Amino acid sequence: MVDNNTQNPFALHASVAYVAQQAWLLNDTIRGNITFGLPYDDKRYNEVIKMCALSRDLEVLDAGDMTQVGEQGVVLSGGQKQRICLARAVYSPARNVIMDDCLSAVDTHTAKHLYENCLMSSLMAERTRILVTHAVGLTVKGASTVVVMHNGRIAAAGTYAEVLRSGKLSEEIMCEANAQLQIETSQSLSDAAVTDNNPKQQQPVDAAISARFDGDNGRTTPDGDVPRVSSDSDTQQGTLTNAEEWSRGHVRWNVYTEYINASGGVVVWLLLMVLFMIQQGLQVVQDWWLKEWAASYGKSSDDDINGSGIMPSLLSLEQ
Repeated sequence: MVDNNTQNPFALHASVAYVAQQAWLLNDTIRGNITFGLPYDDKRYNEVIKMCALSRDLEVLDAGDMTQVGEQGVVLSGGQKQRICLARAVYSPARNVIMDDCLSAVDTHTAKHLYENCLMSSLMAERTRILVTHAVGLTVKGASTVVVMHNGRIAAAGTYAEVLRSGKLSEEIMCEANAQLQIETSQSLSDAAVTDNNPKQQQPVDAAISARFDGDNGRTTPDGDVPRVSSDSDTQQGTLTNAEEWSRGHVRWNVYTEYINASGGVVVWLLLMVLFMIQQGLQVVQDWWLKEWAASYGKSSDDDINGSGIMPSLLSLEQ
């Protein structure tokens, strides 16, 4: 028997994908940060790009997803970096996904898009998703288990209805959740009213509903947009550094000549050599002088002991 999981690199396995609150990126291309060493699957990759609202961002960049992000993603905004990290976790085959407040770096509309089209998508359906978030009003209704933390301890746990009955949710969070529910209800009722009263406007309304918010500034992009995935010709255009020139073998003499000329020329180097020789000569003279001084000090001490220093004292004692 052949295990199908060995043939499919994206088959879910018991591993953990972690999305940190502080986005962490490699000094690589956007595609390299998302695939993260896994084989590139065009269909899965494009689906993840759309789910994480990165389509419009790739269209703006000249090299698309082959743009180098730099050290820790210096060329990207905070929301873009966070969505790339989320896309990395979604693209991975990890069965368990832990997300530490990954919606905090994006605006409200983008957070709603990520929750509805990414966290609740088919690619995440069979996974265990643990989300730490302050956007309780947006995410609490779709959670199978809600855990309320207070001062580092579990204050309440259970389904949304159980936690709501426990009274552990703050009034602000409860009001936020109820307001979110009222907004969704009013939107659905208004859409139904427009459909019944004016059938000719059905197509524009459907287009407006299907428009999804994308980017950090609330820009919209239709569901049918295809993300701009770069070809190999765009790779060089999106690089931040140029390739260094290198060669094998010994260093050529013209390299030394260029180095000497760039540092002041032959005259400067001759002057430096003379100064270096003078410094070494002074060091030798200093050592010689210390040797002679130490030798003369010992000699003068012996003369004092054997000569005029002790003999007059002995003569005075004999007298």
